[in-house]
Amino acid sequence: MTQIPTLKRRTLLGGLAAPLLATLPHAALAAGEAYPSQRLRIVVPHPAGGGMDVVIRKLAEIVSRQIGQTIIVDNVPGASGNIGTAQVTRAKADGYTLLAINPTYSYVRQLFKNLPWTPEQEVLPVTTVLRTPDVVVVAGNSPYKTLQDLLADARKNPENLTYGTGGVGSPPHLAGEAFQQAAGIRLTHVPYKGANEVVMAILSGTVTLMVSGTPSFTGYLQSGALRALAIASRDGQRSPVFPDIPTYTEAGLPALDAPTSWTWTGIAVPRGTPQQAVVFLEQAFRRAQQSPEYQAYLVSQASLPGGISSGELIAQTQGEQAYWQRVTQKAGIEPL
Repeated sequence: MTQIPTLKRRTLLGGLAAPLLATLPHAALAAGEAYPSQRLRIVVPHPAGGGMDVVIRKLAEIVSRQIGQTIIVDNVPGASGNIGTAQVTRAKADGYTLLAINPTYSYVRQLFKNLPWTPEQEVLPVTTVLRTPDVVVVAGNSPYKTLQDLLADARKNPENLTYGTGGVGSPPHLAGEAFQQAAGIRLTHVPYKGANEVVMAILSGTVTLMVSGTPSFTGYLQSGALRALAIASRDGQRSPVFPDIPTYTEAGLPALDAPTSWTWTGIAVPRGTPQQAVVFLEQAFRRAQQSPEYQAYLVSQASLPGGISSGELIAQTQGEQAYWQRVTQKAGIEPL
């Protein structure tokens, strides 16, 4: 059973900017109103209990205490996140309605023809709050002891093995497609309503594997209920949290040791939100990630902090769009 060691503060804060002041002054909006002067709402466009929901709720508690305002987290799932996202785009762009986003933001147009919202025109990414490496997992009692064991069987029996996801268009769906292309195999996609359902399916033997960020599996990996066959690496080194799991390169798939094999969670707002509010939120969520409470949470989830600026996140998503377009086209995925 893999044990989680304590990471050094420097490691956890590596993705953050220099520490902010102990207190974060309220912003002054154009009309002279102090911001924030009322409670904030974060829409999570995915089911409760999933990886995104858990991290957003954890961070919302910390930010709420630090800025002295209530933050409500609402789950509005459906249509691969499009229902909740569209709801936010219709909200008043005043800095009080926020949206949780992930890599789906980068490739949603590759999957849906008629979106009820337009990414670049209606949603403004603010910052990231977590980065987590993708990991390939199977049941703890699976006959596959290594990734090469699984790949050998998959090549002999195309489409016989299955991979579960949190639904069409979810990060595990596209991660699964990228995994198949890098490995030269074909699996059968089995979509569920969320990561928790996929884990139950793997444990029951209904589904063979899943490719997703570590927060979906941490507890199960520690207990031995699930077995990890490979994990994404940033620098060719094994994860300090899961040192027993081979990197993709070590497991024979070096193409997957790339930034696109890292899932992220971020915060966005409706386009048109005052710049003062955007800057305030960027700094508030960055500062909250420096708290000992959140750092401990990151260690427990085998994850790293986010904290990049709005401009950096926009540039990142633009780069990801090109990558995921190639993946979806090669997979023959037609927009719905």
